[in-house]
Amino acid sequence: MTGRRFTRYFSDPNFREAVDEQFARADAATKPGVCITYTIHDPTQPDHIGRTPDGLVIYVGQTKEFRKRIRKRMRDAGTAVRRPRDRIDGACYDIMARGGVPRFSVLDPLAGSRVVFALVRRPFSSGSAGSGRKGA
Repeated sequence: MTGRRFTRYFSDPNFREAVDEQFARADAATKPGVCITYTIHDPTQPDHIGRTPDGLVIYVGQTKEFRKRIRKRMRDAGTAVRRPRDRIDGACYDIMARGGVPRFSVLDPLAGSRVVFALVRRPFSSGSAGSGRKGA
């Protein structure tokens, strides 16, 4: 038998409460038309680098539709019958398979933008073949 009532969200009240908490956090952080830089944490693994209480940071992303993005990630990972091919949905699926719930947090708007910009631009700043610059 398949269907949404057979997913862990509907059968495990503690899991549902933890997921709903993430949805509430996303709802509170979403501002119409504002791009949000966010992180996804794995609460099943300790964060040895930043020591965040939410767990190890596994992804940094940006979206103007944070509320929708969180719901899509949780739905796609939570209803999958096998590990999704999408790297991020697959990571969320793995967290859920270990008994956890992926946690999302919003970075400071200015600092978060600089972090993502640095992650995206760094490989190209040294004059690599993909940078479009010669000898720079």
